[in-house]
Amino acid sequence: MEPMMGREHGRILVVDDSRSNNTVLDALLTHEGHEVATASDGRQGLLLLNEGDYDLLLLDVMMPGLNGFEVLERVRRDYSPLQLPVIMLTAIDDPSALVRAFELGANDYVTKPIDHDVVMARVNTQLHLRALTRLKDSFLGIASHDLKKPVMLIRDIAETLSEDLVEGKPLEAADLEALQLVVRSSHYMSGIIQGFLDMQALEEGRLRLSREPFDLNAMLRRQMEGSLHAAERKGIALRCELQEVLPPLNGDDQRIAQVVDNLVGNAIKFCRPGDAIVVRSGIEGGHLRVAVCDSGPGVPEHERQRLFTRFARLSPKPTGGELSTGFGLSVCRQLVEMHHGRIGADDNPDGQGICFWFELPL
Repeated sequence: MEPMMGREHGRILVVDDSRSNNTVLDALLTHEGHEVATASDGRQGLLLLNEGDYDLLLLDVMMPGLNGFEVLERVRRDYSPLQLPVIMLTAIDDPSALVRAFELGANDYVTKPIDHDVVMARVNTQLHLRALTRLKDSFLGIASHDLKKPVMLIRDIAETLSEDLVEGKPLEAADLEALQLVVRSSHYMSGIIQGFLDMQALEEGRLRLSREPFDLNAMLRRQMEGSLHAAERKGIALRCELQEVLPPLNGDDQRIAQVVDNLVGNAIKFCRPGDAIVVRSGIEGGHLRVAVCDSGPGVPEHERQRLFTRFARLSPKPTGGELSTGFGLSVCRQLVEMHHGRIGADDNPDGQGICFWFELPL
């Protein structure tokens, strides 16, 4: 059996001169989890469209003033059918009118009186197609921006080494540095690809958790051991302050370890030589809490609301020439929320720096 198409939620604008139609569509779409705005004529609809960012437009054909065809024609001057899908609402039983709507750029149509199931099926289809368009745009953006530079770098180094090195000639210090740069760049590219795949699996509901009891402290110690070399290489102190006795945590230990790795890796990436990172565990308010606190430069208060969003680009920069994929914290947020927990960032209570934390229910 083929997998069912995922349901997308979006911002929808309904433009119809019938107050009852607007009320019915508003209630139906809101009940399905969409954010809805309504307009009673074409001019008001265009004003709302210019003021907001919408994922779908439901547009009545027969309206006083600007009719649906005229509104659609103006909409298509600014938005392509992929950027803003338009579903026409029509009571006209005239094939030529539908042909005109499609020629002007309509994506679909629904006949009146409105059938709830038909409306929702067509709305979901258009939102899903728009989500696929965003996915394609995201991938093209990654390929053109984030992957292009390291690929060119690896190619240039490989070409240089192939010309300079001959059989039996020892590697010089500069050659070893170049090879290390190739390794770092390949890890960065691998991180981007894996982050992109994880993000899509999460958003499409394809990622499943394996829930079994595990020892949170034991997992934290393992992850710290794996990060110790990277911290020491930058002259950063890394230590644990774990509550001695914790109840077993029922969850996916590999996915929680992924969250911890990302938070600790970020702290190492943005800390300077001489800074310190402390990983803590404990029980707080009926939750198991893990905190990764560092004495680094921190994150400005006004930028913290974007910390856990996809492709976040903030003012703090890695201190050792490391590269940042922009996926990690967004994936962390979704993995924690799948465990019915929450994640956040506050000022480091020990002083300068920032403290990332997540809480999971006992």
